[in-house]
Amino acid sequence: MRFGIIVSLAMLGCFAAPAVRAEQLPAPAWQEYRSTVGGYRVEVPGKPAELTQDVPDRPGQKMYAIKLDYGKGGFVIVLSEMAADRVGAGAEQNLDLIRDSGMKALNATVINEQHETVGEFPARRVDYNASNGLSGTVRYVLAERRIYQINAIGAAGFSATPEAKRFLASFALMGR
Repeated sequence: MRFGIIVSLAMLGCFAAPAVRAEQLPAPAWQEYRSTVGGYRVEVPGKPAELTQDVPDRPGQKMYAIKLDYGKGGFVIVLSEMAADRVGAGAEQNLDLIRDSGMKALNATVINEQHETVGEFPARRVDYNASNGLSGTVRYVLAERRIYQINAIGAAGFSATPEAKRFLASFALMGR
């Protein structure tokens, strides 16, 4: 199952839980980040790190990500291409597979799931608890052959913070 490899590398390789902080964080300086490679925009409270990784078993294909640690959690967006053998399957079937692979990679349990759209593209919003004590909200967006994973992950309650909600809600595809 190719989605499992992509999701596990993307979700686990791009984020390590930061130490829990007791002090109050200063008000973030929000800025718009635009990905020319990914064709999206998102608001972030700082400058994210940009990461590129080869996709195993798919020569010449890359996976692109941004990552930003923030307080008791962090924000991650991962972009990858759908495997050619999955293109013929329906969007809902592919979103189910992406969700299941992501939750398996994180050893997580789905707490809540909503079907939604981003522009005209099908998407899922999934709240989850992982076995390592982290929890989060991830939006999976399927735009033709592109898979976007927009994740706010951290200590319990992090994805319900105003900052996490702003980050998740601000994701938009450009030029579509």
